[in-house]
Amino acid sequence: MTAGGRRTDEGRRELARLLSKARAVTVFTGAGISTECGVPDYRSPGSPWRVHRPIGFKDYLADPAQRAEAWRRKFAMDDLYAGARPGRGHRAVARWAGQGLLHSVVTQNIDGLHQAAGLPATASSNCMATAPMPIASLAARVTRSPRSGSGSSAMPRCRCATAAAS
Repeated sequence: MTAGGRRTDEGRRELARLLSKARAVTVFTGAGISTECGVPDYRSPGSPWRVHRPIGFKDYLADPAQRAEAWRRKFAMDDLYAGARPGRGHRAVARWAGQGLLHSVVTQNIDGLHQAAGLPATASSNCMATAPMPIASLAARVTRSPRSGSGSSAMPRCRCATAAAS
């Protein structure tokens, strides 16, 4: 941003021009869209992602202990950003969807902030696995075991992992 926000304003006008001429728009987002909301990205100091080596999808499918660890981390992250609210980027993407501008949203984020901003689950795909899958269909495949609060080790059952492993 330059003095008076001129550069930012020019960028906004250019984006609005491009959106107005587009027939279909696909938005790609990553961790950066959620950092203003208090969700840590991969590179920030103190990020949980820097502490633990990511678990590969093949390892997740092959090893029950790796699945349990992945879900332990997921529950810890859920607790970490439970109070996060959608930011400006999330709200803008949801607004574009409401205006009929979006074809789809592809994200690696698991924080749910796109949906919390009003983006329909059917409009986005989560690309955390080896192939994108609509978030709504992923959620339909996971049966989350009741947890008795933070720290529970109850692991959800996922039909997609069971099917892929066989």
